[in-house]
Amino acid sequence: MVVTCKLCGASGFLLRVDGLGLCDECEGIFAIELRQRTRTIEEAHRALSSPVDPETALELWELIRQNARELLVYEEMDLPIKPVPSRLLSEVSEAVDALHVQIVRERVERILTRAEQADSNRAKSRDACKAISRIEPARQEIEGDKNPLDELESRVRQFCNRVQFIPFLEAFR
Repeated sequence: MVVTCKLCGASGFLLRVDGLGLCDECEGIFAIELRQRTRTIEEAHRALSSPVDPETALELWELIRQNARELLVYEEMDLPIKPVPSRLLSEVSEAVDALHVQIVRERVERILTRAEQADSNRAKSRDACKAISRIEPARQEIEGDKNPLDELESRVRQFCNRVQFIPFLEAFR
């Protein structure tokens, strides 16, 4: 009977495959890569369990995403992978989206605080425009629901309107 290796596609009557359907050479490659990538994922998860700043957390989640994507190939070949890469990728997307929202909120809040304390309407308006310019790039990074950024953008635009138009309305009174 002709057997075929799931990974490299080698086949033949004399080819020996293990219980997973891998030839001797691919069995070793699979074991080493699986061990290295799962260790990296576990270390990143461990680092995320202790307090880290949002930027560092984002880097750790991206490291998990990168390794899970590499392991996804094996999952698609029906090879047993723990943790399951497709589930990891879903978890990563949610966490990364939440971090992007948190990071942009913190940045925009700092800019708005500075804008509110500015002496002139021109400086306030400039800072408010800067706050809006921080939202759009983050919106593009987010894969999931964009509503949290819509609310933030609305708040910044209201501030802009107040700063830009109230002096004109007061001038007409």
